[in-house]
Amino acid sequence: DWSSDVCSSDLINPIAWSPNGKLFVGQIGEPDAVWMVDVDAGTAPRKVIDKAGHLNGFAFGRDGRLYAPLWERDGIVAVDTEKGTTTVVASELGFPSAVKIDADGQLISSDWLSGDICRTDPATGRSQIVASTTPPLDNVALGADGTRSEEHTSELQSRFGISYAV
Repeated sequence: DWSSDVCSSDLINPIAWSPNGKLFVGQIGEPDAVWMVDVDAGTAPRKVIDKAGHLNGFAFGRDGRLYAPLWERDGIVAVDTEKGTTTVVASELGFPSAVKIDADGQLISSDWLSGDICRTDPATGRSQIVASTTPPLDNVALGADGTRSEEHTSELQSRFGISYAV
């Protein structure tokens, strides 16, 4: 049931709305699952993935797949939310902590340990570091105009024109 399986957990992180208006809720740590909530239908939540891999900071791509960092496992996965399957789309990214999608449909990820912000092509898995800041770096946000926001350093703002929040 929703209240005992999901809402009573203090480990709800992250959440994301799908393009078709469904709410996806992750549980990092145990029980390590991703749930779909159809708020409009009022039906019971559906477990999409069990033992998901401690997915954190996820976002939906243009292709309708849910992209998530493999926390502590060096990569990014694409989740097929209908089938409940994951596909590794990028690896060798260090300790990715969050994934967002930019205006070009590219994946923007933050690295907790290094402070790097990477841009990854979801079709090829090729990644490049686009900025670095002082770690730890938990998350990154993208503005409608394409600017990235993170929590740490003014170096990014002056060097790359990136806004940041304290």
